[in-house]
Amino acid sequence: MAYNQGSIVHLETSGVMLLDLHHPVRLLKELSPRKHMMEEMGAAYTASGVITLAGSRMYTSMADTDE
Repeated sequence: MAYNQGSIVHLETSGVMLLDLHHPVRLLKELSPRKHMMEEMGAAYTASGVITLAGSRMYTSMADTDE
């Protein structure tokens, strides 16, 4: 899913919705692999020339030239 607020674009996955907050031990076990997945996503964006903040936020801009 992608949505924006002004010039900031947020990228999110539905995996966050599946966190089970009623079982703290299970939650802690799931956080590390999910963090690693977000880091891999950020690396894949960077390899494609897209720079993100924290792997999920992008700031859009327009080039300012005389043309």
